[in-house]
Amino acid sequence: LALKQADAEGLLNGDVCEGEPVSEEEARRTFDLFLQKYRLMKEQKFQEERRHARRSLLRVVTRVFVCVILCLAVLTPIALAAIPSLRQQVAELLIVEKEDHIEVQLSRSSNTLVPEGWNGKYFPSYIPERYHLSRVNQFSAKAIYIDADNYIFYYSESDENEKIQLDSEDAYMYYNRIGAHDVLVLEEDEFVTFVWTDGELVFVISGAMTLDEAKAVYNSMVRL
Repeated sequence: LALKQADAEGLLNGDVCEGEPVSEEEARRTFDLFLQKYRLMKEQKFQEERRHARRSLLRVVTRVFVCVILCLAVLTPIALAAIPSLRQQVAELLIVEKEDHIEVQLSRSSNTLVPEGWNGKYFPSYIPERYHLSRVNQFSAKAIYIDADNYIFYYSESDENEKIQLDSEDAYMYYNRIGAHDVLVLEEDEFVTFVWTDGELVFVISGAMTLDEAKAVYNSMVRL
């Protein structure tokens, strides 16, 4: 086979015909050429098998990674949102599959609930659906929402230079550890108020809502 291949490619002397003897030098050179081509073919096949195996493994790892992320997102949203560093980095996970690797990147998501004119550093990404925006204070980070029954939902973000006044008459007041903060909780009939600090900022959420809704608002805080 090596001799026929060499003869077809014109590698033998032109006067060598089929059935005629071939010199030892030409036979060795032809056999060496055959071995080189055979090794090259094997190497190319091996490289192709390796690339195929890497792509297959990459697809499996990507699927497992995405499944883990989805499971964590479904099973532990409150626990994740309660960690300050994660609350400040709420983002979309972008996974791009390349030929021999994947690219994973956090892309900060836009918070469509942030009202125009808001000048605070944080804002909740969840507000009970029955509320719609009433007004935003242009000089301080305060937003007021109202529902069909004229009940109010209030969110504010203040620094050390502002004093906050809360109506605590007939309210049941206590501290509760929620997420990473000790939250001052005021409960009065159907009204719930949360007050907590983070660094030099004081946060207040208050309104006609259940305790679970107040916790959902607290856990949805996003750094802008």
